[in-house]
Amino acid sequence: MFSKAILLGAVALAGVAPLSAQVEASPEAAPEAALMNKGTQAVAKNVPKILASSFQSTFAIDVFGADADAEDKKEQSMNFTVKFQDMKNWALEISMTAEDEFEGEVTQTFTVMADGSYLYLDSPDIATMSQGFLNGPAKLELGFVEKMMKAEMDFDLNDGEGARSKLSEALGQLSFKEEGSTEGKRRFLMNEAPMTGFMVFSAENWFLENAEVNAPGMKAVIKASDSAKVKEWPEGTFTFKPAEGVVVTDVTSMLQGMMGGMGGMEPEEDLEF
Repeated sequence: MFSKAILLGAVALAGVAPLSAQVEASPEAAPEAALMNKGTQAVAKNVPKILASSFQSTFAIDVFGADADAEDKKEQSMNFTVKFQDMKNWALEISMTAEDEFEGEVTQTFTVMADGSYLYLDSPDIATMSQGFLNGPAKLELGFVEKMMKAEMDFDLNDGEGARSKLSEALGQLSFKEEGSTEGKRRFLMNEAPMTGFMVFSAENWFLENAEVNAPGMKAVIKASDSAKVKEWPEGTFTFKPAEGVVVTDVTSMLQGMMGGMGGMEPEEDLEF
């Protein structure tokens, strides 16, 4: 169950760094570079540099869980396309398919976009998903998002270098060993619990190409395509365009009230749907 605040905030904010290594740094300091092995140093140094460029990429992710017989069973599939200009201007088109106990296979689609001033969320199923809390697209002031991220994660959307540093720290907490690389690909094994598997990056620009990540009780298989740096986005790429006659609801004030005016970041009541 997700609170409405999470629907409009945290889920979208997870896409602020939409890369292969979306791991959150622990409160403990990351290992010093001198203490990392060469594989970990290479990943931690080069992958975050992607955030310094405008880029696009499409990811297909299959999530498997272990059933009672320890056989892999697909639980969810996700496809999302990333268009990234900077930390305040980006767009995600997301499609998620999962098996529902009563309805069978169910697919939901989302659009999440930041235009420099607002964060937008839209979906054809938004009314059902939110149990009537929303009846159409919603927007949230990026200023409020900045405060939320600063309070919860010490993360500043205005500090691109700081964002890259935090991603580097997070990657530095994992253990990567380079093995099976070729002239055009850099392949790294992750062989230390609780996260194992492999990641393959382009040797030219460090875009993720494919990966398999195993954690207790689950496995994720990731394939990336259409990855490229973008010199200049067409005008309007990061402008949210609702359908004609559709009203976009500004939920900033409502969420500020739910979170006590940012005093501690805890909602006054956990309204679930």
